[in-house]
Amino acid sequence: MVGNFGGEQYFDYTAHGDAINTAARLEAANKYLGTRICVSEQVVEHIPDFTGRPVGTVLLPGKTEPLKLFEPLPAERMESSAIQAYQAAFAKLEAGDPSASQAFAAVVGEYAGDPLATYHLRRTLAGETGVNIILSEK
Repeated sequence: MVGNFGGEQYFDYTAHGDAINTAARLEAANKYLGTRICVSEQVVEHIPDFTGRPVGTVLLPGKTEPLKLFEPLPAERMESSAIQAYQAAFAKLEAGDPSASQAFAAVVGEYAGDPLATYHLRRTLAGETGVNIILSEK
């Protein structure tokens, strides 16, 4: 947008569009999911040495297409027993294995400071299955 102030022309560089809208919705989703940062599969595909763990396939509020989301993590953390246990529990969730709930309970029991594992445990205890997550406007 171009404006005029005191005879001087100025430009208002405000970002608009779907990418900005999605980024804002991802930022809000972090609070709900217990993550600090979420990135979409589309972003991950452009990072050659990406390291992180899957969050789920999330339908963000106001969107019609779900995004497969990941939580970026440092490479050295990927080999930790906590992340390995999370990955195994998530694989069960992804496969529709009913023991996913027990697997997440074990992760939370041993690594209580993992909010994403706690989120998935709450989901499975509430009867949700699979990795598809619908976030609603709140």
